[in-house]
Amino acid sequence: MVGRLVELVALSWEPDAGFSIDLTGKHPTFRILAEAQKSGKDEVLPMTPDFVQWLLATFPEAERIGRVFRLVSLRTGQPLTVHQIGRTVGKIGRKAGVVTNKGEGKYAGLHDLRRAFCTRWAKRVMPAVLRRLARHASITTTLAYYVDLDAAEVADELWAKHAATPGTVGPGNKAGNNQPRKAENEVSDVVDALDARFPAERT
Repeated sequence: MVGRLVELVALSWEPDAGFSIDLTGKHPTFRILAEAQKSGKDEVLPMTPDFVQWLLATFPEAERIGRVFRLVSLRTGQPLTVHQIGRTVGKIGRKAGVVTNKGEGKYAGLHDLRRAFCTRWAKRVMPAVLRRLARHASITTTLAYYVDLDAAEVADELWAKHAATPGTVGPGNKAGNNQPRKAENEVSDVVDALDARFPAERT
C-alpha cells in the first residue's frame, strides 16, 4: 500500500511527470512512465467515472498545474511524508469509529480504502476490468473481492438487469405467463359479439 501512496503523492497534472493525469483523450486516464514503476514500461490506466467527475469539479482548469494533491502539514507548512499521511488516515478512521476488525480492535486505514474501492467495483465490472483498475499482478487476488460480495446485493443486481432486458421471463410460471391468455380472451369476445348480433343463427 505504501507503493500506491507514493504514486498518489506524486500524481501530477504535468505530462512529463512519472505519474500523471491525461485529459487529452476521449476519457481521462492515468499515465505512468517506464522509469516511474518496477515493470519498466509505459502504462496508460483508466479512471472510474465518479473519480473523474470529482477531480474535474474539485480542480478548475486554472489550478491543474504541478502536483494534484499538495498535502502539507498545517503546523509546519512542509509537505507531508508518506508515513505521516498513512498515520493521519489511520487517526481519521479511529476518530470516525470505522472498525474493520472488531476482534483485533482495528480501525480503517489506507489499505481498507483500497479494499473498499475494489469491493465496490466488483459489483459493477468483470474480473478482468477490476484487475486492470486495481493493477493486480494476479487475477487470483482480484477474484477474492468477488468471493466477499454479499449474496443479497448480487441477487438484487441480477434481478435488476434481468427486468431491464426486453423479452425476459418474469415472475410467474415457467413460460412467464402471469397474465390472462390474450388470444383466448379475444376469441371469447368475438363469440359474445356474434351471439348478441345474430341470436337466431347461434341457437
